[in-house]
Amino acid sequence: MATTDAWQLPPVGGETADKAHGFAAAVPIQCASTDRTVDVGIVIRAEIDAARVDGVGPGSRIAAVAHAAAKFVIPKLSRQAAWKLYGMDLVHIPGAWQLADAVESKLAIEAELTEAVAEQLWAGTQRQPDVRAAFERCRYYLKFGIQAGIQDREKTIRAAHFIAQCVTRAIAPPRALWHPSMGPKFFAEMETLARRVNIADPAYRVLVANAETALEMLSPPVFWAEFPPKPAGIDDI
Repeated sequence: MATTDAWQLPPVGGETADKAHGFAAAVPIQCASTDRTVDVGIVIRAEIDAARVDGVGPGSRIAAVAHAAAKFVIPKLSRQAAWKLYGMDLVHIPGAWQLADAVESKLAIEAELTEAVAEQLWAGTQRQPDVRAAFERCRYYLKFGIQAGIQDREKTIRAAHFIAQCVTRAIAPPRALWHPSMGPKFFAEMETLARRVNIADPAYRVLVANAETALEMLSPPVFWAEFPPKPAGIDDI
């Protein structure tokens, strides 16, 4: 089991670092074996007293907290009979755990899972590649459909709905250009755009510009707050 790229979250107990009493980082967990790798859908919110990160270099704090969280959480996860997939689970790093400078947040820890847990993880996450592929198909269809002029309103609405579902259920890392709150607004504007008749209407051009901007910003989610939607009903896209 391993952590993947972690990122800093808003401070604990205050809107700014000087008012906060805790440091927080999001730490995604991944499982890998000789034959497959599974993004298990778990993102740990690791919190630690702010004073304990003062001794770590500013550029190493996220990685140091990610390593401490991995060492604390992964052994516990490996002993669980069942896992709660998706979402963000809160973990307070105990005071006894020491932080050390780290170059990157990725850390692999050997942990043996039971066959039942391994199958649960595989069954709960195996749709992720299909979801990413369907997301890209829908994004491509909408992007070039808008540029050429919408020909199939019903198909356009289905594609926009799937993308909106994905975005709304996702966890966006800081490097993402989108946020889950974009989902409903994106779908509402795409649905309005698909139902417009007069393409010469200035309001139509505004909707097109908004949609083009959104489609450039959106990318297939990697981290999920909820189970990803089933890519059903969009096989013809």
